[in-house]
Amino acid sequence: MHIKKYLERNFRIKVVPTYRCNISCSYCYTQNFQKDFKDMSWETFEKVVAQLIREKGVGMQIMGGEPTVWPHIDDAIMLLKEKSLISHLLTNGIRTSSVPPTEVHLNIEHFFEGKHTAKILKTLEDYRAMHALIRFRYNLQPSDSQEKMYSIISLAKDFGIPTIHVGLAWPHPHSREFGTRAHQLCKHIRDAGIQCAMADPLPLCLFGKEELDYLLDNTNLIGICHCGVVPLINPDGCTIFPCQAVPIPRPMVEPGSFRNVAKLFEEELERIRNDMPAKCRNCRDFLETNCQNGCLGNRFSLEGPGEGSS
Repeated sequence: MHIKKYLERNFRIKVVPTYRCNISCSYCYTQNFQKDFKDMSWETFEKVVAQLIREKGVGMQIMGGEPTVWPHIDDAIMLLKEKSLISHLLTNGIRTSSVPPTEVHLNIEHFFEGKHTAKILKTLEDYRAMHALIRFRYNLQPSDSQEKMYSIISLAKDFGIPTIHVGLAWPHPHSREFGTRAHQLCKHIRDAGIQCAMADPLPLCLFGKEELDYLLDNTNLIGICHCGVVPLINPDGCTIFPCQAVPIPRPMVEPGSFRNVAKLFEEELERIRNDMPAKCRNCRDFLETNCQNGCLGNRFSLEGPGEGSS
């Protein structure tokens, strides 16, 4: 309840101005949407901002695809600044916006791919020169080495990055062993004097009791998502997803429809909950809505349970 009240007071939205991207990640869900949506027009973006102001929102996450390939990205950040709205830019770091947003959330995992290293390093240097606040996003994969994890922490210290936001790339093993790796990574980050956050939702059963207690105390892990509380606006500006991974577009037809949109998806979300594996449906954390067994959209398709649901 505390989290929900905080979000209501600090209401912001997610906006996808384009589903196009300048790289291709194997686990990325947005590739499926590129053929369905053209880029957001500038006029549409202005309307979205105007409605956000009417609903007394404080800002938006600009995501994708890759938002820096959208031709209006600099004008968009500038407009948000002029309206005293927060702007969070979620980027892969291959390109740099000319105007610094309030925060840059940079997915750092591609830094260690030789063909992208120089470009991402330049992006880091450019944003540092603009005095932008940069945070790292890192999606842990089963094949990642300890050396890569330590290198990311070292890079964060070199650039004064205050926070590393850790997610678990899908698909991943639903195992205590993988949970222990995630816990160890978060502990290494904290021991280096860097704040650590964890993506939600995550299956709480990946972790032992001591590991879970540590993550709850040190990484803001809560195990559930905010579906319907933090809506995602598609590039057409008139349809919404309940989250960035469940492709069930619904029209925004009423004033104030940015807020409390979960009711638009009640039937689909109930079906997804019913498709959870038996071990979840009999779990106290799931029954008490403390855990959602990881991202609903990535784990399940609209046709029924997906890989990893048994």
